[in-house]
Amino acid sequence: MEIETAGKKIRGRDYLAASVVTCLVMLFWSAYDSPMFPLYTSGDSSIFMLIGKGITEGKIPYIDLFDHKGPVLFWIEALGWAIGGRTGIWIIETLFTLISVILIMNICRKLGADFLLPTAGTAVVYLTYFGRGNLCENYSLPFIYLALLLVIEYYKSGKTVHPPIYAFIYGSCFALIAFIRINNATVICAFILVIMIRLIVSKEYGNLAANLLSGLLGILAVTFPICLYFYMHNALKDMLFCTFTYNFMYSSEKASMSDSGLIGQIVNFMPITFTTVCFGYGCLTKGARKHDKDYYVSFFVVSLLYFIELLYTNTYAHYHTPSLPLYTVCLATAFPSIQVKDMKSVFQDRKRRIEVAGAGLITCIYVLTSIYNLCAPIYRHYLTNACSSRFEDVQRCIQVIPEAERNSVVGYGVAVSWYIDSEITPCYKYYAMQQWWSQENYDVNQAFLDYVSEEYPLWIISVKNLKEERLLKILQDRYVLVTEGAWAYYRYAG
Repeated sequence: MEIETAGKKIRGRDYLAASVVTCLVMLFWSAYDSPMFPLYTSGDSSIFMLIGKGITEGKIPYIDLFDHKGPVLFWIEALGWAIGGRTGIWIIETLFTLISVILIMNICRKLGADFLLPTAGTAVVYLTYFGRGNLCENYSLPFIYLALLLVIEYYKSGKTVHPPIYAFIYGSCFALIAFIRINNATVICAFILVIMIRLIVSKEYGNLAANLLSGLLGILAVTFPICLYFYMHNALKDMLFCTFTYNFMYSSEKASMSDSGLIGQIVNFMPITFTTVCFGYGCLTKGARKHDKDYYVSFFVVSLLYFIELLYTNTYAHYHTPSLPLYTVCLATAFPSIQVKDMKSVFQDRKRRIEVAGAGLITCIYVLTSIYNLCAPIYRHYLTNACSSRFEDVQRCIQVIPEAERNSVVGYGVAVSWYIDSEITPCYKYYAMQQWWSQENYDVNQAFLDYVSEEYPLWIISVKNLKEERLLKILQDRYVLVTEGAWAYYRYAG
């Protein structure tokens, strides 16, 4: 396929339809922040919400509330929380998703493809990967799509010289993603690498230098104000450690973790595998024009690099989300038209029949998994009392905590959703998952024990049947059990 011809013009009603459909889809599928599911929560989403809420109350990430994602994510959450709490976060996430959809439509136009099939094919995979909403990968996607739009424009031009302004945008997008979660920036890094190699092979050393400088300026434009903010709040070292160093330690230690069995892993890898194979075959196509060949080679190398990264990292389904832009481009390249007259020729070509079969199989499987992702929250939230009973249990138990003492509460091993349900912000940075967050060279559990044995917060909410003997002794010596529900509520007795 040639990539020279632009597709049909996208009309205003196309954008309007995309906006309406995106809002409806997010309303039903993004259960962790959608107003349709006000009591449906999860661990990661609750952490991000809690830190965003804390920022609106004057808390400083990493100093007052710990996590190992980047500050851009928490500021996004804070903006949403300031707009309207949990629903405000849904509004922001829906806006980010809509931006991704609009960029997909424009990528398809650049490739001369109808946007309906690539958008729908990407959507069914996204609705499986994105873990019912409000995860860091979802907020990274618009920046990856923007970078890919410019990469495609570059290859479409047929020129070897690369516009430095594009490099500035790559750098800015990379930095924004790095301060969300550095692992999500792999696709942009890989494209920067292959473009640099292309410029070196073409001996465009002056253009290479201009692009390197422009890219660094793009990174600096994002990094400087972020670092300045944390420097002014005496938190720069903590921010850099948590966002990069600790995140690397965490990823290395949890590399064998997964939320899927063998079949689930095979399903998770299907889109990136299909993408890699299709672009690899494109590299071998005879008679392609040079810049078309470069296009296929570049996308093949980037897809292969991301495939390899996924093999060596903990393979939660949502970790595959940053590969979706590559899958989108693959679909737009392989299926530029869904007109019946154009599709007839597809089945006369063996290679095209294999592409249709592969994309069709992936779509069928992911339609089923995305339907499951819709039905599970509906069942749990509306057809059982699991969510309402959890919320009511928290509301009943927190009545023993006077309003004046709710600024001195911290949990041990509690679900982070407890803080969202109770509307209480913890008084200490390590407020949950103390043993999970502990690393060989960073003992969160010991830091928590040191804090409670020295500061004695007024209230400690812990798991029942506590196994941590050191904390159990502190609770027996200094605290009294006031009430129990799903969690045990201890009050400091002096």
